[in-house]
Amino acid sequence: MKPILRRAALLSALVSSLLFAGCGGGDDSGGNTNGGSTPQATDTQAPAVQISATAAQVTAAGTVQINATATDNVGVTAVEFYDGSARVAADAGNPNRASVDFTAADNGTHSFTAVARDAAGHATTSTAVSVTVAIAVTQPSQRQIKKSFLSLDGKQTVWYWEYLPPGYDESKTYPLLVFFHGAGESGNADGSELAKVKTHGPPKLINANNDMCFATASGKQCFIVVSPQNGRNWWDGNDTAGMLAHALKTYQVDTKRVYVTGLSMGGGATWNLAVATEAGVTPTSYWASKIAAAVPIAGASDSKSFHNGICQGIVGKHLPIWAFHGTADPTVTPATSQAWVDKINGVSTANGYSCATTANPMAKLTMYPNVGHNSWTTTYDPNHEVEAGKNLYQWLLTFQRP
Repeated sequence: MKPILRRAALLSALVSSLLFAGCGGGDDSGGNTNGGSTPQATDTQAPAVQISATAAQVTAAGTVQINATATDNVGVTAVEFYDGSARVAADAGNPNRASVDFTAADNGTHSFTAVARDAAGHATTSTAVSVTVAIAVTQPSQRQIKKSFLSLDGKQTVWYWEYLPPGYDESKTYPLLVFFHGAGESGNADGSELAKVKTHGPPKLINANNDMCFATASGKQCFIVVSPQNGRNWWDGNDTAGMLAHALKTYQVDTKRVYVTGLSMGGGATWNLAVATEAGVTPTSYWASKIAAAVPIAGASDSKSFHNGICQGIVGKHLPIWAFHGTADPTVTPATSQAWVDKINGVSTANGYSCATTANPMAKLTMYPNVGHNSWTTTYDPNHEVEAGKNLYQWLLTFQRP
């Protein structure tokens, strides 16, 4: 359950002013002149508070608004909302509502109360209002649906796992995450081995009932995730770019928030898509212009032949990149990721690289000390912070296209 605090106007307070008549010009017993000041009203009463909820029963993932109305003889200074003993919203500015998101993980009866406070230290707890959550639990096997599309060259049926977030609504848009697996998860062209794609990364998380929803500064954000399978010898641009193109026209995607990631062979596919041009598009258009951020992990791709793609694609389109690699990787040498990042950032001119403009933002590279080829399990773990207060998915969501 995720509370979303919405600041509202201050609750109206019932104020009863006690007026005192001053005796202007008279001397008191001490000889002092009474200037006619009016004493402040004395707060002797605790606030009154009532609470209500917009729903008593929740059977589908969604939001319930908890409302409170409070009054005091002088003024209400704060209202707090509780689910049992757990405080779910509070603010010194005294909001009169809190919005609470529910998923199947919150199934059960929730007892909400509101506590109103005044400046004198009085506090009153409302009577409770109950919200019963009974959301059907989706089995892991049902959360990712087997789908397919035709590759851009028309030669390959590409199979993929489709994942739509809880409460997917055709009237809304969602961030898109495209995941490319490694060589070990490739399968038959007929899609009969698609289950192998769930071995690592986001498909593995979804299969373990992770809903791919993450807290951000603007509230909880949930990804659409598509995870295609390579059915050729190696990832082909007609399949990787085809997956992105298919997702953009098929789902309710927020086109400002499109993210691409992959591991090993799929990390190389991530690099290659970031520097690729859109086939048949004039003037030249780079896929980088459609991607908000990209994360190649132990990426198996050599940067030496992608001068135009690096300079005009990644650098020219200001694509944020964060690469990850293990320093002890025996399969794809760490120098492979280092070369990409150094060329993007203008540190290296190897292979004749020299971009006319400086990368903004600069590409990032994390090297895990003494880690071998598997540098992705840690990186994709939602409990692992790639930077202070953010896991990989929260970091991705900080970026969007203009």
